[in-house]
Amino acid sequence: LVGCSNERLAPLIAAVLHERGVSAVVVRGTDGLDEISVSADTRVWDATGDEVVETLLTPRELGLPAIEPALLRGGEPARNAQLLLKVLDPATPADDVDAAAVGAIRHAVTVNAAAALVAFDAACGVRGDDDLVNRVLARMPSARAVLDDGSALSVLRAWIARSAELA
Repeated sequence: LVGCSNERLAPLIAAVLHERGVSAVVVRGTDGLDEISVSADTRVWDATGDEVVETLLTPRELGLPAIEPALLRGGEPARNAQLLLKVLDPATPADDVDAAAVGAIRHAVTVNAAAALVAFDAACGVRGDDDLVNRVLARMPSARAVLDDGSALSVLRAWIARSAELA
């Protein structure tokens, strides 16, 4: 999964990756995000098949509720880290103050992880006949599962520990 905030470069990136034989999904939210947006439509260049196919994904067709962009805006590093831990740690319920932000971030993480799994599947030779929306929808339960069972948090903790060792 490759995010590109530059609308003119995104299709070029997809074309170059495709020409080089790289299975990729290149995305740009119409709100300018370099990821699948959960608060606006997303232009996608699907380079996982015989040709690059451009499509438009909407949050609604991905089963996502309407999400206010303000819920996704970052802030101070310590605050961002606090929210990330609430998103990744199934044992830490979000308090009332953070519940909306944590839910919005979980949706964003889930849909982008699902799209990354779609690109991974294609790189492994598993593409399926479904269109991109159906392939992303099919991978969303797997993406949610790693949040729900704490696997994503375990990876983050291992990364933090290894980074500290290397520092």
